[in-house]
Amino acid sequence: MNKALYNGVKIKVIRSLKRKKTISARLVGEVLELRVPRFLPLFKVNYYAALFAKKFAKKESKRSDSFLQKRARLLSGKYLKKRLPGYEIAWSSRQTKIFGICNKKTKSIKISARLKRAPSWVIDYVVLHELAHLLYSGHGKDFWGAVTKYPKTDLAKVFLRGVAFGKA
Repeated sequence: MNKALYNGVKIKVIRSLKRKKTISARLVGEVLELRVPRFLPLFKVNYYAALFAKKFAKKESKRSDSFLQKRARLLSGKYLKKRLPGYEIAWSSRQTKIFGICNKKTKSIKISARLKRAPSWVIDYVVLHELAHLLYSGHGKDFWGAVTKYPKTDLAKVFLRGVAFGKA
């Protein structure tokens, strides 16, 4: 088992006697686990490490603050139809119990970084939910009227309940 760093991505190489041809990679926390055949030459391991690190870095960039801002603009225009006050939206690594929070006073929205690896339709739901709080206080009739325009609202709520249950 080797550990390496490629363009800021921590890589853990796991060599297996059972593997003959296949190579796989998965993200475990902040570490990219690369599983390779035991006798794969080092130059090929380095090649695949670079390839998968680049692939995962590209995927991660889709989950930047600018990604959230673009999604928020798109979702507010499509589902809320009202002019939103100027606001900021960003990922937060400090949120461990909630998925998103909106502060109407400072006009800021924080989305839990735990959702970075969630499906995009779940992130869209949470973003829309928090955007709706800029217009409506609480979870009243008008609030849910706006949020439920998003077609995957119920599915996203079930997904988030499952995530919360698994965390408990």
